[in-house]
Amino acid sequence: MSEKHVEVPVKGSKQDAVLWNDPDGKIYNVHIESDWTYIRSYKPVLKCPVKPCGVKLVAVDRQGTRHFRNAAGSTDCRHFTARPADHSTRGGGPMSDEHRWYQQEIAKQALRRPHMRAIVEDYESNADVLIFNDNTNRSLAIEVQRWDTDIHKRTEHRLSLGHEVLWLITDSAQLSPEMRHQVYLGRGAFIRVRTFDRPYTALKPWEPDAPRFVPVMEVAGTIARLDESSGTLRGTQLPLMRVIDEILDGKRNWIFPGSEVFKNSSGAGRTGGAWVRNIDYTNALIRASGIKIPPLSETSYYGRRSAPIVLPIAFPEGEEGDDST
Repeated sequence: MSEKHVEVPVKGSKQDAVLWNDPDGKIYNVHIESDWTYIRSYKPVLKCPVKPCGVKLVAVDRQGTRHFRNAAGSTDCRHFTARPADHSTRGGGPMSDEHRWYQQEIAKQALRRPHMRAIVEDYESNADVLIFNDNTNRSLAIEVQRWDTDIHKRTEHRLSLGHEVLWLITDSAQLSPEMRHQVYLGRGAFIRVRTFDRPYTALKPWEPDAPRFVPVMEVAGTIARLDESSGTLRGTQLPLMRVIDEILDGKRNWIFPGSEVFKNSSGAGRTGGAWVRNIDYTNALIRASGIKIPPLSETSYYGRRSAPIVLPIAFPEGEEGDDST
């Protein structure tokens, strides 16, 4: 009789891997039965999913608890390191297929960009996916959410670590009215999956019998754009990866535009926050002021990518503040 699989992360262990000879391909997860069956049956050579990382991984099953460990002689890269059970913020239940699909798809698409790094289940920030932009030294902690939680407290923790934060609320989310209100105040957005062939149909690629297609993750609800005809900011929907690119480039930020420039479809003022491009916000303010100047162009200061964040100098231990000669 086989041991029962217990979905409990092992502290410091890894839950995801890719094939050594196909690093850009499928990400295998220890909790997906078909993935685990393939790995245990064929015993392929595995590695960390992060492209530049060459750490080899080995599949381990100890009394039904599964994880990947570093192969003998490998250094722990800390990529895709699981949050232990006592560090979880999901309420203790197993992660849904939908939640896991979003985690892996976001990480996979981020890792296709040569200037980005992604960590799934980052231990320190407790983020579902933590993405770094090496060109701008910016980072974004992404959390996929389906249940009520303390958005403010968890956001403050990640901001204190120097990460921007983006909450993604899924179609299946069961939120209280108060929690839905917090989405519009606390760096949230609503996410669903579409495809170019069926742009108006929400799809569920995590379901076993879902048809194969190129998924497009779209976000809406708090994503704003400049409406050229009215000169105000209006809600829109955009591909998630475009929004992530703009946030990590410093072009799009979370702000509270104010009802003077942020309008709904009827033209009434909107309250709450929004993810807005700097140049769109600036041009909306110019239009609202009545000043007769042309709108700023995409090549202006407000349209360009922000300069890299200058990181503080890292002093060797014992040297910082040492005035001795």
